[in-house]
Formats: sequence, C-alpha cells, structure tokens
Amino acid sequence: MSDGSPGHRSPAVSIAQNFVLILLGVGLIFGVEGLLRLFGVGGANKLFLTESAPNGVDFFVTNDKLNERLFFPVTGEESDFPRPQVPYARFAVEKETSTFRVFVVGASSSVGFPFSPNVSFAGFLREMLADAMPGGNVELINTSMTAISSYQVGRWVREIISRYDPDAVIVYTGHNEVYGVLGAGSSMSVGTNRLVTRLFLNLQNTAIYSLVARGLERFSEPEPGGKKGQPLESLTKNREVRPDSELYRSVQRNFKANLTQMARAAIKRDVPIFFCTPISNRAGCAPMVPIYRADISDDDKRAFDRALQYGDTRRRAGEFRRAEEEYAKALEIDEGHGGVYYRSGLLHLDQGQVEQARESFADALLRDGLQLRASDKLAAIVREVSDELGDRGVVHLVDCVEKLDHESEVGVVGTDLVFEHVHPNGKGHYLIALEIFREMAGSKLGGAFQSDTPPLTFDQAAALTGYTNMDKAYAYRFMSIMLRQWPFENTFRNQVAISRTNEELRIALEGLNDLERDVFDSHPVEATILHLRHRLGLAYLNADRPGEAAEQFLIISRMLPHLPEVRMLLARSLFESGRADNAYEMLKRAIEVGLIDRGQVSEDPNYNQLSGDGRFAEFISH
Repeated sequence: MSDGSPGHRSPAVSIAQNFVLILLGVGLIFGVEGLLRLFGVGGANKLFLTESAPNGVDFFVTNDKLNERLFFPVTGEESDFPRPQVPYARFAVEKETSTFRVFVVGASSSVGFPFSPNVSFAGFLREMLADAMPGGNVELINTSMTAISSYQVGRWVREIISRYDPDAVIVYTGHNEVYGVLGAGSSMSVGTNRLVTRLFLNLQNTAIYSLVARGLERFSEPEPGGKKGQPLESLTKNREVRPDSELYRSVQRNFKANLTQMARAAIKRDVPIFFCTPISNRAGCAPMVPIYRADISDDDKRAFDRALQYGDTRRRAGEFRRAEEEYAKALEIDEGHGGVYYRSGLLHLDQGQVEQARESFADALLRDGLQLRASDKLAAIVREVSDELGDRGVVHLVDCVEKLDHESEVGVVGTDLVFEHVHPNGKGHYLIALEIFREMAGSKLGGAFQSDTPPLTFDQAAALTGYTNMDKAYAYRFMSIMLRQWPFENTFRNQVAISRTNEELRIALEGLNDLERDVFDSHPVEATILHLRHRLGLAYLNADRPGEAAEQFLIISRMLPHLPEVRMLLARSLFESGRADNAYEMLKRAIEVGLIDRGQVSEDPNYNQLSGDGRFAEFISH
C-alpha cells in the first residue's frame, strides 16, 4: 500500500512506466528503420527486383546488392576475391502458360565455379529440359551464391515458392554447413542455436543492419595497396572440427531442420522440390586437416607417423597385406585420425574392393578437421528428409553421390569428376544434371516431357551450353594454381591431383586454335571466363571471322543479357556473317525490353556500312 509520498511508486506504476519505455524504444527503432528505408539506405532485401520494359511488360531482375547483407566486412570490392554474386536473371512477372520455370538454389558448386554459370549443372539441365519440351519456354533460374549455408538457401527457397511462381525448385546444399555464412564453425557464425541464427537472418533484412555493416566495413578498410583475405580462408579461421563434438552434432540437427522447413514450404504450395545429395571428392582429395586425438603424446605421435609412412611404402610396393598391418598399428594408436582411413581407402581400391573403399573414404571425410566438404552424415540427412516427407509426390531425392560414384573411374568420386574437393568438372556437372532430369521425368512433372526423347548426351549438351576447350583450359589453369594454395598445398597426395590437372590443361590447350591460344595466353589469370570470351569475340571480329565472334557473344549474352554492349556486338557479328534476319530479330527484342534503343544502333559507327541499306533505315526510323 502506498504511503502517499511523492518518491514512492507502486509496483503497478513501475511496470506501466517500464512498459511505456519499452514501447517508446521499439517505436524509436521502427521509426529509424522507416526513415532509413525512406531515404534508400540498405536497399531491397529480396532476391529479385521489378522493372518495367518499354513494351509495358514487368520483369523480375536479380538484386545485385544482396551480397552486401550476407557477408560481414571480411571482403569487399577491393578484395582479390570480391563478394560473391547471384547469377544474373531476368524473367516476366506474369508467367505465360507455355513457360516451365525452374529455380536452382545452392552455393558455389551450383553456380558452376570456376566456370561461368552456363557450364553449371543448371546450364546443362536447362538444355535437357528445353530438348524434352520443344513446344514450351524453359526458364531455369540459378539463385545460387558462393559460401552460403542451408540457412540462406532455406530463406531463398521459401521466397521463391511464395513469390515467383515456380514449377519446380532444385536444392543443392550441404558443403557450407560448418564454415559457410552463418555456419556453426564460421567466423560469420552467430552460434549453434537455430532460433538465434534465424533471428539474425531477419535482422539482416533491416536497413539499420545494413547501415551498421557498412560502417564496420569502412572502419576495417585495409591500408592503401593492401589486400583483404580470401573469403573461404577468412571464414574458417583455422577452426578444427571433430565429428564427435557438440558443434558438429548441432550442424547435423540444424541442417535437417532447415531442409525440413524447405520441404514443408514446398508441400504447402504443392511445388515439387528436388533435394540433391552434394558430392565430394573422396578418392582424390585426402583430409585437408587430419587431427590427432586430443590426448596423444609426442611418443605416440611419432609412432603413429612412422606406421603411416611404413604403410605407404608397403602399399606403393604392392605389399598390400603388410601395408594393412602398418595401418592397423596406426589405428591402435589413434582410431580417429582421418589420414589412416583415407590410406585404407586407397589400399582397398588397389585390391579392387570398391565397397570397402567407399566406407573407408567416408570415414576419412567425416574425420577431416577442416569440414569444407559435406560428409556422408549430411548426405544421409538429405536422404532422410526426402524419405520422411516424400510420400506426397512433392519432395524428391536426387542421389548425386550414388550416381556419380557409379559413373566414376574407380567406383568412388575422384578427380575424374571433381576438380579439387567439391567443385564438379564439366562431366561432373553433366551427370548431376542428368540425374536431376531423370528424377523430374519420373515425377508428376514428367507428363510435360516428350516421352520418346532420350536425354541429351554429354557432347550434345556441351555444344548447346557453349562448353568448349576454352572453358576447360580456363578452369584447369585456375585449379592448377588453386591446388598449390591453402587448404590443399600440404594435403597428402596433392601432387597427384596437380599432375592430373596439368595433364587435363595440356589436352584442353591442344584443342585451341591459334587465335584462341593467343588470346588465352595473354588473358590475366584472375579475370573471369566471360572476360576471356569477350576478348576472344573481339579478336574474331578483328580477324574478319564474324561467325565465330557471334558464338562468343551469344554465350555471353545468355549469361549477361542486361549488357547493351554485348547485344550490340552480337548484332554486329550476325550482320557481318550474313545473318541479317537474326540480327534484326535480336535487336528488336533488345529494344522491346529496354536494353538498347534505336538511337544507340544508328549512332554506332560499326553499323555505318548499313547506312545505305533500305531495311536498316526502315528499322531505325520505326
């Protein structure tokens, strides 16, 4: 009971005042957020923005500012490794009835690294679907971004299902659960609690977060001439992860919860979703950071290393039984060391024991202290979620691991299908696309496919995507350099991978013509394959070979359809190669959607030779 004095407040009054203060604080935050958005701070937080073309058609276009929200100030535009981007896409807001719209969501393997996106499994799949649906318009939209984990993948999957009218969604995720953005062991982690991480994802959508992140980035700018670190190395911070740790158990729990949430969103909207098991190079890439048991003594460590060395010597000499004995001695000292299991896998392969080799390589992968590859435990979770929720005809499994194991040279995925640890080569991407296509054909979507049309062969699909020896040479040169750096440089048998990579590079270079080789040799290693194609197209034009120039600009225009310069160069190449009808049709479409205008065409000096052409004059005047 109050004594009536001014300095004494009842509990009810105190609670009310505190509640009012909280409301004022929340109101202030919302007010600041509203003002920041009003003045354009932070930008849009959706995958796609809308824009209107001159012909009145509204389009969704990729939001190229998304990466500013996802990546903390670890890397930026001045870095040797700038922030990753989602591949560019542009598609109509109102989907036509003849359109078959498919989205691919994942990380760098889905993007197609180190290729351009046309050589990703998404690019191969687009051509397979178009071939199987000749009367339809296939839109395959790749919304993947390097280094993201299933948290961000899940957010984008839910956005796609609710906003962009998909006919199907393909999910390829799992490699970045530990060290990717918001991964439990990453320098961009906010902990292992899934609720906290999801709250942080929501916070990233605010303008206040964007303002603070930009301030932190400016504060952490390197000295002039300095370089920021590689994102992957910055994300890991040399954090070793043991398979029996609570951190790794939380990774498994949260991965399953994220996949389950995606599946339930798809079931709710009746949108077919295809979960892919992510492939890893198990036979050709040893554990990058094999870790000893925590309590191992120096004497035991020396004995362990000696047993491994003796075992390697015996295996190379073909003395398999004695090699097995030495590896068994090592396991008695440290049964959790991934290096022993990897060597046991090689030993099984030497003796033609494929199933045992797969088991040993799976054990080695799980015990890699640097978890940059999805282990078989995570692949099993993909299978488990697909099985648990797949009885409604919406959730489907694409078992890429099993498929590519059977297609590989030795029965286990190695450097014949994967460049280094996780990124497929051209054949690997094709096989992933083929398995997805077959699963789609067997689902309720298959009714729209021509049943008597077999899937495209690798050579057919490669020709349609524009995959050439230039792409191979670019990729293998890049990987030859990458394999000599962290985290591969000190990996067991890394030299074997480098030798194979160099041999593939030699073969690809032999397939280049003289002009291609000149352009390739003068092209900076750090520049992209699309820059290389641009330079090659210009070289073909200067050499009076417009037909070959058109091939290059056509590939670039499919990857970057929003660049007016590329459209103009493509039209010029078509005109000069005698394909005027194709050139006019391409220019007409570009003008209709607002990429270029007729004034740009008439003022371009490269079209001066057409000034006396009546058809050209009529085209410009209209």
